Amino acid sequence: MSEAVGAEEARRLIAGGEAKAIDARGDEAWREHRITGATRLSGADLDAEIERVPEDVRLIVVGDEEQGPELADQLNARGRDAAYLEGGLDAWIAEDYPVQPSEDPEDEAVI
Repeated sequence: MSEAVGAEEARRLIAGGEAKAIDARGDEAWREHRITGATRLSGADLDAEIERVPEDVRLIVVGDEEQGPELADQLNARGRDAAYLEGGLDAWIAEDYPVQPSEDPEDEAVI
């Protein structure tokens, strides 16, 4: 199983450019709010999407207690350095870290 990263460490890594947030949550949750600068990755066809996932930074996967670890495991199996955000976006928001909503309600924002 992939490593869990707490909200404080994830914020530090993302703010320092050492990691990128990858959001595995559904459309509605994505549109409501997400980590600023996050990229959405559905994971439905990861083999087709993997080439667009950065290789040069650590990936912090945001999802529920199943989505996060599962997608992080899949990314690690494909040669990426991925961990999952322990507690998901709720943990991030509990620390009052910045989130952004989608400006466009039709925004898919899937890489």
